Amino acid sequence: MARKNIFLICYGGGHINIIEPIIDELIKNKNYNVKLLALTTAYIKVKNKYDKNILKSVSDYLFLFDENIDSIFQNGLKIFKDNYNKSIGLSKLEVLFYLGLSYSESISKLGKNKAYEAYKKIGRQSFLPINTIKKILEYESIDLVITTNSPRFEKASLLASKELDIKSIQIVDLFGDDLIKQNATYIIVMNEMVKNKLINKGFNKESIFTLGQPAIEKSIEKVNLIEKNDMNIQINKNKKNLVYFSQPPIKFNKYGKNLGYVSYEEINPHIFKILDNLKSKYNIYFRLHPNEKIKEYNKYFKKYPEVKYLNDKLDLSETIALSDLVVTPYSTVALQAICLNKLVFTFKPNFCSVYPIKEYKNKPFIYSDSYDELHNNIINNKFIDSNLNQDNSFLQLNFKDKFNKLLDNYVFK
Repeated sequence: MARKNIFLICYGGGHINIIEPIIDELIKNKNYNVKLLALTTAYIKVKNKYDKNILKSVSDYLFLFDENIDSIFQNGLKIFKDNYNKSIGLSKLEVLFYLGLSYSESISKLGKNKAYEAYKKIGRQSFLPINTIKKILEYESIDLVITTNSPRFEKASLLASKELDIKSIQIVDLFGDDLIKQNATYIIVMNEMVKNKLINKGFNKESIFTLGQPAIEKSIEKVNLIEKNDMNIQINKNKKNLVYFSQPPIKFNKYGKNLGYVSYEEINPHIFKILDNLKSKYNIYFRLHPNEKIKEYNKYFKKYPEVKYLNDKLDLSETIALSDLVVTPYSTVALQAICLNKLVFTFKPNFCSVYPIKEYKNKPFIYSDSYDELHNNIINNKFIDSNLNQDNSFLQLNFKDKFNKLLDNYVFK
């Protein structure tokens, strides 16, 4: 049997955590030639892991676009300043070419004026470079495309695959709310709830497979190996550990779309006061989101010394392992903690008129609609001093084995 050419496409430092375990598994199989087109921070994360026969950047395909290269770079320059971040670590050439390809295709479809208007209105969300990725897939003679549910290049890759009659797999990271219609041949979800949601939207139920989610499964395995006694912090073993996982303070509209940041004064005084009121019963710990800066919190840690800052002492997995109770507005840590049978309190900050993740409002999560309700739920909830009924339905395990069976029994049968 001829070796199958599998092409994975991934954008960003979060979704590469989903794709990476899959690549590692595919590489072991001598029946496959595997290549990964890693975009933006996804490339940075794995650039030292995979050799150039596997790992590709957009600029590796520059030669395919020679005839239009001048206009591609000119168009990229028009939006380069808006989008280049030196600290990410990507070369200017890589970013310029990446932007130029997408913006050039938008211009070819809409015309200069409408393309610019669309970009000014919704930024890079206006890009959908189907023809660009078609050219790359044709060059690589691809048999299967694998990607996630991110927009732009990933969505374009699924649409391009469909036009080229190439099979495709889309791995849904969480609850599938951003999937409007089916573009992939096969869709992988983490539980039956997500599968049923997509079926109710009109997706083909025979094409949806409940396999789990590799990044979350990997994080759970890592947490389960950690012993609290081995942590480099002092813990009062007479109390349970409550950990607050913060999020940048963002408002959302009724569709769950980001409306922008609000002041930290809208949330920090309330949260720190709640946590301080719980110090007699719990060891109180606090972990900042990676996109936040400690300067936004310093005065609160000074005012409430019993709330212990953890980012400089424990990594994320250790912090989750430490926790008995997890409190967070809407962090994905809530999902990891539920899968580890932690007690998880989610809540809607008072500045939000809409809560963005409806799944976090239902059991086994303990949801609060305000700061006051959160405080009361933590103090009074009947589950606090007993075990919450375990709910393993959120995540199917053994993703790798199930994924291999999907390839053998459906994709390449």
